[in-house]
Amino acid sequence: MNKEKTNITQPHILWDVREGDLVKIKTFSWDGHAELEHGVIMEKLNKEQQTMFPIVKVYIFERQTLEELYAYNIEVISRTEELERK
Repeated sequence: MNKEKTNITQPHILWDVREGDLVKIKTFSWDGHAELEHGVIMEKLNKEQQTMFPIVKVYIFERQTLEELYAYNIEVISRTEELERK
């Protein structure tokens, strides 16, 4: 039996979205029809903790609502510029 300790390091996952990014939203209805909408990212949730499925709050233009969406539902189509460059 191997008594050596194994150090397992978690991989760093980078999801490069920012508040203000314009996104395309793709959702599916129960019968499999895809629906495309557009919105803007208002807030990233779970900032302190790395999650397997990151969530963002998105304002959806077509419905004029704020919804929490997973990363697999959105595609960034226009990024906001950083105000401060280091």
